[in-house]
Amino acid sequence: MATIKDIAKAAKVSVGTVSTILRDLPSPLITDKTRRRVKALAEELGYRPNPMAQSLRSRRTHTIGMIVPNMHGFFMAERLDEIERYFSDQGFFLLTACSYADAERELKLLDQLGRGRCDGLLIWPTGALVGPNVDALRALEVPFVLLNGPADSPFPGSHENRRKAVGMMVDHLVSRGRRRLQLQVMGPEHPENFRARERRQAFLDALLARHLPQLEPAVVSWDRSGQDGLRHAQLIAAMPERPDAVMCGTDMAALELIDALDRAGLRVPGDLSVVGWGNLPTSAYARVPLTTLETGLSMISRKSAETLHLLIQCKVKKQKPPRFASYQVDPELLIRASG
Repeated sequence: MATIKDIAKAAKVSVGTVSTILRDLPSPLITDKTRRRVKALAEELGYRPNPMAQSLRSRRTHTIGMIVPNMHGFFMAERLDEIERYFSDQGFFLLTACSYADAERELKLLDQLGRGRCDGLLIWPTGALVGPNVDALRALEVPFVLLNGPADSPFPGSHENRRKAVGMMVDHLVSRGRRRLQLQVMGPEHPENFRARERRQAFLDALLARHLPQLEPAVVSWDRSGQDGLRHAQLIAAMPERPDAVMCGTDMAALELIDALDRAGLRVPGDLSVVGWGNLPTSAYARVPLTTLETGLSMISRKSAETLHLLIQCKVKKQKPPRFASYQVDPELLIRASG
């Protein structure tokens, strides 16, 4: 592979002149004719710049780090595709790492990727932003943006308007004559599971504001073990006062519950409504087309990527970045046969 020295020898100019031309730097001492000749020789000799050397000179890696809880499932695959395409168009390479929904691993990844390996970080946070999590984010040496983080986050990012989405679905179910509502959340209910916590609080507040009864249990947690739909259906069937509507944590969970309820002899929407969250492409074509919420994850991905790109540009140009509040994306209710 040709080097800058080879090009300089062939063009009969100095190595410094070739370097200036190939980096498109201005110089009153270099004519347009020389620039064209050097670039033509570089192409002819098959010259390719050394990315390591470029990074050392510019102190940039042209790499975006992205920390996600997993890489499986439609929604995460779609987010990765959208973000990779955006940054590829801007000349960046996307480096993705998994936290596996483990807060300690997330902290290690923040430390590993946030100290010069990347020009910026996109983070789909696992835990609540308290204690060591906040300290680790504030210690980062590169710009970062949160993807679908907490509603009260002090850091730049975009997230679902979970409170509005829950209230919208409760109002819809009440308009259909449903009053005994139950919420299903994904994952254990502990302080670090902020998405479940925000939905739970929004749901209980909505029940109180609309003078609706609070069932026992009003909120059911799914642990994604593969048997959650069956267990939830059995729980509903055994309740003295059954819910007449269940708000599920994801569309997949809702579809699984509908099948399990059918096996337990309960019909959707005849005996109860079941609604989803997220709008899977297949939800509209299920055996019982699913009423669900489109929560704007595609917009969240785009907005977060654009914000990070702007922060990186400000750092490169040594400009003071604008102050970013966490941007909320409003939901859309999609009404179908399930509720």
